Amino acid sequence: MNIPEFLKILESTSKEEIKKTKHVEIQMKDRNIEYSHVLELLEKDSAGILKQNDNTFKLYHEDTDTKDMIIIISYKLEKLYLVSIFPQDNKRRVRDVQK
Repeated sequence: MNIPEFLKILESTSKEEIKKTKHVEIQMKDRNIEYSHVLELLEKDSAGILKQNDNTFKLYHEDTDTKDMIIIISYKLEKLYLVSIFPQDNKRRVRDVQK
């Protein structure tokens, strides 16, 4: 699966239909991330996307002025699964270009 195919599936799927893995439920609890906040982020355009393997994609969503929320989603058996979620300093995505 390529990125455009994945984005088409993601856009056509109700965000509430995305299944949570046990791993991501533990992560959200440990990191104090509300599932409703994840759904809000998924409704917005991502700041970037990387293909991790055939059916798994890493989405970068702007969360605060200094943090991105990284959301990893996998497509299996015609369903989307929230695999991992974590905040990350947006400096890892945004580079300051010196002139």
